[in-house]
Amino acid sequence: SGGEETLKSDINVNNNIMKLTGGYKYLPLGFFYGPQLDVYGGLGYHNFDLDTSAQDGFGKNSITGILLGTNAAIPLSREYKIFVQAEFMPFPRFTDEDNVYGSAKSVSAMELELGVKYQLRTRVSLDASVETLSRKAKFNGRFKEISYRDTFFKLGASFNF
Repeated sequence: SGGEETLKSDINVNNNIMKLTGGYKYLPLGFFYGPQLDVYGGLGYHNFDLDTSAQDGFGKNSITGILLGTNAAIPLSREYKIFVQAEFMPFPRFTDEDNVYGSAKSVSAMELELGVKYQLRTRVSLDASVETLSRKAKFNGRFKEISYRDTFFKLGASFNF
């Protein structure tokens, strides 16, 4: 068995996300007490650096493109505020750096986050949210689809100055 490549039992993955955005914040009742709606756009770059294994269908690739998003926050009371954020790339581009997959026939990239903020002090809030990420590319070749999905639970604090 001279030319056969064995399947890998494990693989190293390093994912990087970079975004450059700008937008507009609409505050109909003021900064602290009313609802707020953010609309933004920019550029997004999602890099997936996997150990290359053409046999297993792993390789370095990235999804890039114009990024559009919105964020809405609605106060439930003086202390609590719920928020939802959604963003997507309308025309993403898939780049196959190791030529494992070939050119993509369709690509999608979306994010959704739902959460709550508790106003602890005037300039400090405690935050909790759930974020779901989905990036996918479909092909006509040997490998039909590559999909990156993840769900995060975030817990932290925000300091506003």
